[in-house]
Amino acid sequence: MHARSRAPAWSGYWAARITGIPFITTFHGTYNGTFLFKKYYNSIMTKGRLVIANSQFIQGHIRERYHVLEKKIRVIPRGVDIHRFNPARFVGVEENLLKGNDLFEAWGFSVEDRRLCMILPGRLTSWKGQDFFIEGLKEIDRGQYRAVIIGDCQGRDAYKKSLELKIEALHLSDTIKIVPPSAYMDDVLSVADAVISASQDPEAFGRVMVEALAMGVPVIAGGHGGALEIVDHGETGLLFSPKSLDSFREQISVFLKMKEAARKKMGSLGRQKVVSSFTTEGLCRKTLAVYEEVLKGS
Repeated sequence: MHARSRAPAWSGYWAARITGIPFITTFHGTYNGTFLFKKYYNSIMTKGRLVIANSQFIQGHIRERYHVLEKKIRVIPRGVDIHRFNPARFVGVEENLLKGNDLFEAWGFSVEDRRLCMILPGRLTSWKGQDFFIEGLKEIDRGQYRAVIIGDCQGRDAYKKSLELKIEALHLSDTIKIVPPSAYMDDVLSVADAVISASQDPEAFGRVMVEALAMGVPVIAGGHGGALEIVDHGETGLLFSPKSLDSFREQISVFLKMKEAARKKMGSLGRQKVVSSFTTEGLCRKTLAVYEEVLKGS
């Protein structure tokens, strides 16, 4: 039995004990909570015979906060479908070129707009850093870039409204757009020149960063959490000091000044890293290996 979420893990844990079925877990978030009861509730994710962590960062979190022995943890990063997230699917395909133009028009940009496009994907919540992103870009020459914040507010209408008002107050309405989420992130990423991760707290992993690199899109991210395992500074993207607007602006400026060939090389190296380290096939193979290890042990 493999539990990947806390509520079902509690019932699954006792069912596994009663029936003698081996029980393992995947710990895929920091599960914030300082109260003793909340920590106890979270701790069910450490009760597996083996515990899968989705990043080295989460492995460290489990060991430090829950005192789990390293020998009990198996680090298996999340994977992406490198066949779907593949820039080769979009090269020279007239249908996809037209689709890209349609996206820009739907977002409120002119098809003739040739400014570099930076995209910040993620649900609209303050810890994802959309406000930080807007604040950081206000000092950047708007003739160099256009930016898209894409994600679902999930009922946080007041937060979304505050972002829209800030964009308007900074006279950036023709430069920064907030758009609804898309089920076709491969299409969205195909028109991006860079993907931004501005999360104010460390990401446990950061799937959208891997999807971007798989599409050959460089990533500019805060240097903490899972981003440190995904983005190689100066090679597959750029890292800035978390929560530092000055550092963020510095790295954005570095990227905007890069020649096209350098940006493409960065994207190509990112694609190579994903193919070697972050595929769905690799995730499945390593997970099945954990199953076999547990079954042999029992």
